[in-house]
Amino acid sequence: MTTPGTTTAPFSVDTFAKEIKDAMNTASPNDVTKRQAAAASYYRSVLSSHTITEIMSVLQNSIPPDANVGEMIIHTSDDLTILYARLPPRFMSAIHDHTIFACIGALIGREQNIIYSLGDGGKDVPPTVEREFVLEPGQIAELSPDVIHSISNPSDDTSHSLHIYGGDFKAVMNERTLWSSDELRAMPFSFPALMKESCLRMKKEDNDVGLDATATAVPALKPLIEQIRGGGDDN
Repeated sequence: MTTPGTTTAPFSVDTFAKEIKDAMNTASPNDVTKRQAAAASYYRSVLSSHTITEIMSVLQNSIPPDANVGEMIIHTSDDLTILYARLPPRFMSAIHDHTIFACIGALIGREQNIIYSLGDGGKDVPPTVEREFVLEPGQIAELSPDVIHSISNPSDDTSHSLHIYGGDFKAVMNERTLWSSDELRAMPFSFPALMKESCLRMKKEDNDVGLDATATAVPALKPLIEQIRGGGDDN
């Protein structure tokens, strides 16, 4: 990590990932709460010592212009996943969990989060809204491993955020849960299913702006969105 009185090195994904892992391992080898606090603290120090413009320049060069959600993962290892999220205008995601902790930092634009909770019936009953908040540029939200949430972009411009997770997404994929857009039924998680349910949610809420923007940002989703709009997929 950078020490007082030294020149801050240029931002890079490799250094960012290495120093987050160093911070987590120094805090604790296995205490999730301490590891998350250390990761969030280091993340905040990066946002205070580098400009958003510098960070964005590196991130935008790290993924294809029309990247789908899977391609937005810019680092993965056993104890860390980093995802550069570009949310199209008015985009709304489906409800999902992570099973590992998350630190979500807003860079440009705003990111709305809705946090859900499960009742006594667990995943056999629909989740209910617990609280919601909006991340402004430069703010970081810390989500524990058991958090269930959805995210959206409430503005008419693309929002950019950097998400870090305390583990390997691939290793926990079979443990994650996604909730359907219609009856909020629990279902196995996958990135294609997440995008499908997100588009279905936008269709259900008559969010044409979000659907149009998503089709433009991720051309591979155009056939799905056209099918949904045509009533060809009732979930």
